[in-house]
Amino acid sequence: MLSLVLMPQLSRPSLYAVHLSLLGLYTATMGCTFGLMFYGSLTFGKGLGDLFFMGGHLLGFLALLVLGWASRASREPQLTGLLAVAVLGQLAFLSLQVTLWRGSEYQWNQQIFLHPLPWAM
Repeated sequence: MLSLVLMPQLSRPSLYAVHLSLLGLYTATMGCTFGLMFYGSLTFGKGLGDLFFMGGHLLGFLALLVLGWASRASREPQLTGLLAVAVLGQLAFLSLQVTLWRGSEYQWNQQIFLHPLPWAM
């Protein structure tokens, strides 16, 4: 009982803040991923098939934006939970595709980047 008196009650974050943080994280990750792919330092290891995977991730990004908009418009916490699971699942899938599940052209060699980045030299 004493701990309830001494500890202030933490307010729940608003759904809008959760949406902004989830979609901001996903947008930043996808922007960095596409930039590094066009620069040539990151690949799915499928050669020209990388364009197919990039298109698939772009469609997934658009679907998550629509889900985020629908979740924000309805103000239902269930859709916010679904959005969180979808964003984290998409990021995990992307991470696995550029690392362990990399294709046969550029197989996984325990290095994420194919070429050293110029600012890391």
